[in-house]
Amino acid sequence: MLCACCSTGRSQCTARVRSTFPYAVNRPRVLPVGTLAGLVGRYFIAVSLNEDGSFRGGNGFWRLGDPCTRCADRPLDPSDVRRELCRNPRGHAWAQMDMWRSSGLPESGMRVLAPRATSYEEARARAIDMCEQIRTVGHL
Repeated sequence: MLCACCSTGRSQCTARVRSTFPYAVNRPRVLPVGTLAGLVGRYFIAVSLNEDGSFRGGNGFWRLGDPCTRCADRPLDPSDVRRELCRNPRGHAWAQMDMWRSSGLPESGMRVLAPRATSYEEARARAIDMCEQIRTVGHL
């Protein structure tokens, strides 16, 4: 079957592939709110823990829909920093954890936490409390 836009085979049409690939250049700028309702308002924090399980440090990633440099198109000029609405803060946190794992940090000393908060400072404080609860109780 031929494609209507470029007269090639339907499986070879580049416009069709780009529109179905989730991270394509022509991706929609509107977030589907109904399917992402549980993620809205959560900051995703990749947390590293000490030997005893207490909070050592963490890298936080903004909420879904906040300005993000990782989700923006990468310009050729490194001084040109662009931001777009973040589509995958949870994935950014897990990628950070994978980078720590590849640098030799033990896997038992890492977690990805997603506290609900109105600001990043509040989310970080809640993440510290969550780490303390995991250390003392054993779970959230």
